[in-house]
Amino acid sequence: MLWVWALSIGLVLICLRHWLESRRFPPGPSRLPIIGSLLSIKRYGSHILLDSTAMNHKFKKMMGYFLGPYMRVVIIHDFELAKKIAYSDTYSGRLIGMYTTTMRGYGRPTGVICTEGHNWRTNRRFALSTLKEFGFGNKGIWNIISEEAGLLMTSLKDKFDGQDIRVDQTFNISVFNILWRIVANKRYNPDDPEILELMQVLAKVFKNAYIEEIFPILQYVGKELYGHSVKEKLTRTNKAVFEAVIKEHKDKLSSKEQPEDFIDAYLTEMSVNDKFTKEDLVGLCMDFFEAGGETVGSTLSWTLLYLANHPDIQEQCREEVKARLGVRVPTLEDRGHGLTFVEATIMEVQRCSSVAPGGLEHKALEDTIIEGYHVKKGTLLYYNIHSFFNDKSYWGDPENFRPERFLDESGSGLKKYERFIPFGFGKRVCMGESLAKAELFIFTIMILQHLRIKLSPNHSKPDPNAYEAGITRSPAPFYVQLEAL
Repeated sequence: MLWVWALSIGLVLICLRHWLESRRFPPGPSRLPIIGSLLSIKRYGSHILLDSTAMNHKFKKMMGYFLGPYMRVVIIHDFELAKKIAYSDTYSGRLIGMYTTTMRGYGRPTGVICTEGHNWRTNRRFALSTLKEFGFGNKGIWNIISEEAGLLMTSLKDKFDGQDIRVDQTFNISVFNILWRIVANKRYNPDDPEILELMQVLAKVFKNAYIEEIFPILQYVGKELYGHSVKEKLTRTNKAVFEAVIKEHKDKLSSKEQPEDFIDAYLTEMSVNDKFTKEDLVGLCMDFFEAGGETVGSTLSWTLLYLANHPDIQEQCREEVKARLGVRVPTLEDRGHGLTFVEATIMEVQRCSSVAPGGLEHKALEDTIIEGYHVKKGTLLYYNIHSFFNDKSYWGDPENFRPERFLDESGSGLKKYERFIPFGFGKRVCMGESLAKAELFIFTIMILQHLRIKLSPNHSKPDPNAYEAGITRSPAPFYVQLEAL
């Protein structure tokens, strides 16, 4: 009988603790002891953000979730509140969990994306300054982007002229190669089995993000059911590839007069500064791989979808490119000069696609109060970019694909919207923003110069409401027909 009393008292205490925490936490869907809000959630990953957009009329400023017994999440719907959080050091942390610490890390998170505090600031500062030295953000990177885009256009014309193409990670390897040439002075052939396996890792990681953190027991039970074992194996393979690349650079470093790429520069810094480690270098390589291909690659896939579905807009963009460039490869100087409608179309693709609907998580680094609600240290916070991009009171007709909304009254300049933040904002704004903008600009223009994107007569029309959402929101695979120009 004693154990029954002990169990009963324990359950009462759990329920009491849950009730006290829940009543002080931001309002949200129904929350139960132990399982939290899980019965109210239909889909995970960034689906939670996308689904919460439909509830922002009820939870206007923010809403809170209990994900399992430990994880607490707050989604910010109010833009002004999101700004305060994004620019505050108090909320500049990251989720430190099994994936970032054990699977991806080395007993601790590494790199920039998954770290916080001094380690994050040190590596981020070094990465930005060093990448800039090797062409990041200037003419050097534009030449590399043009080369990779040109190679892809040639390949697509040779293989698919007059044919249907299944659009699914079509651009990811080319986009990854751009950054990898600066980081490791290396590029991959799109048919290379190594890069194809790495892309498989990335897809698995982005699709099943955070599930182990919600239910830690799934690291040990049901590993095959939701793909943990596969993700674990592929992530080890991923790390091994980058470790081998780093070793190759280290073996050759003494024979070089000066660093030839980012890895060389980091290894050189490691030799004189013990704050820089091989583990963090591997983490940075994984950062570049994960962030360098998926988000821009998905945005370019969305670009094909919208160009196919809106041939009139596609032709207007093409005519503008013809008038300004002809067949000339675009350069840094062309941006902002005579290609305004193309740039507006790129921005509208970004708004409609919401590739990063909540960016990456922010974490409260201390107990705090937001709008009168208690938010404990360790709580994850997301600002709902998807909600900002679909606010009718702000955009008027957000459901329509209408690039003209980004043109000023003269039609020759671009209108700025404070809530247009496809790369996030604040302390943890995407450090690859300038590169991503250049990639989207050059790839989109070269698509318009080399290919006409048409609806396939053999497949259904691409549906902008059919998507896959993990960390990012990418279109479900679709078919279009390509015509070489």
